[in-house]
Amino acid sequence: MSIFSREEVVESLQQNKCIVDFTKVNGEKRVMYCTLREEDIPVDKKPKSYSFSHDTVVRAFDIIKQEWRSFRVDNLISINSNPQEVNIEYVTRLSNEN
Repeated sequence: MSIFSREEVVESLQQNKCIVDFTKVNGEKRVMYCTLREEDIPVDKKPKSYSFSHDTVVRAFDIIKQEWRSFRVDNLISINSNPQEVNIEYVTRLSNEN
């Protein structure tokens, strides 16, 4: 059972650019700088539909990799939605290691 609800995570991503720290299904740790804010998603990457009906998975746009990625809410370690605390260089380095 996750300490985060899918609704809380989606709401944070819709309002902010966030650093999401989670464990991938294969067991690897992953840090992703992502969002669901329309203004931060390039026009050619915007989905035709935002409906995503899986209640345990969140689909978000990875700002660094410029691709859509998903993660399981149950595997979420932390989410930082405070832009003032985001160290882009650090997150980019971590993101590129994955």
